[in-house]
Amino acid sequence: MPHTFKPNLHPAEATIAVGGCLTRIFGSCIWLAVWGGTSALVWNAIGTRLWRAVVLLPLLVLFPVGLITLLVAVKKMESLMARKR
Repeated sequence: MPHTFKPNLHPAEATIAVGGCLTRIFGSCIWLAVWGGTSALVWNAIGTRLWRAVVLLPLLVLFPVGLITLLVAVKKMESLMARKR
């Protein structure tokens, strides 16, 4: 999110901001990969269409909940680290 950077950041503030951005990017990619792989394993383990229909809603709802939790946690850690400085 480079457009949210302040123009006059100290090196420590810039490092925290870049670290937060990279953590959000890589964390989101890892979350997508793990969630997709796990969902595929669960989906293939279910034999009947009825149970696949039952499991579909939690699979679709829990992904964005976990992703938002990850993004909020990284932002909170970033603000805590910036506040310590």
